[in-house]
Amino acid sequence: RVGGGVLGAVPAPPLHPHQRSSAARSHTAGRRHVDLVGTAVRPDLVPDRGQGAVGAGLPACRAGADVDPPGEAAAPLVLAFGWLFNFLIGGITGIFLADVATDIHLHDTYFVVAHFHYTIVGGAIFALLAAVFYWFPKFTGRMYNDTLGKVFAVWVTVAFNATFIPLFWAGMNGMNRRIGDYPPAYEGANKFASVWALILGASFLLFLGNLIYSAIWGPKAGPNP
Repeated sequence: RVGGGVLGAVPAPPLHPHQRSSAARSHTAGRRHVDLVGTAVRPDLVPDRGQGAVGAGLPACRAGADVDPPGEAAAPLVLAFGWLFNFLIGGITGIFLADVATDIHLHDTYFVVAHFHYTIVGGAIFALLAAVFYWFPKFTGRMYNDTLGKVFAVWVTVAFNATFIPLFWAGMNGMNRRIGDYPPAYEGANKFASVWALILGASFLLFLGNLIYSAIWGPKAGPNP
């Protein structure tokens, strides 16, 4: 309940100075996806935009260093490594959108589209997929097929990168966002990305089939799956 209910009766804790700083940097960093006017005359915004872009790649590097290699990687770990690679690419490409000189050329192009998908899909969605496999035995009491899970993890990672890497090229060569058609020069990259987008979508049929079958007929999970 909101307002006079439970949530309304609990006061919000004060933000730590680091949280306020992160919120401010996130606000200014997000502007590079929306507007360009005024950026060149506001050099005070450039450090915050750069910090946000570089910071996106640092957790991926730290997480990769903290992983202990197991005897055999399960599906959640394979997806986690896919997340590491994708989110690192999202952070690195964000640097070019945080710098005024390159952002003037790349703003409102498909470079931004690719960068956004590497951070949101390659980051958040890949982490969500890994969590689904990781917690699936706890939710259902049954084990999923780990072999099919790893096939899906490799499939979705390869298909995702094959779909969105060509969009970086299209954006660097001037293909704008929000258009209904494009010059013939971009046809090859768009066809390649479209085919791999269909392959990417098809991978989720395996994902859903594995989970649905396992939730009904999968072997029962042990005390510590």
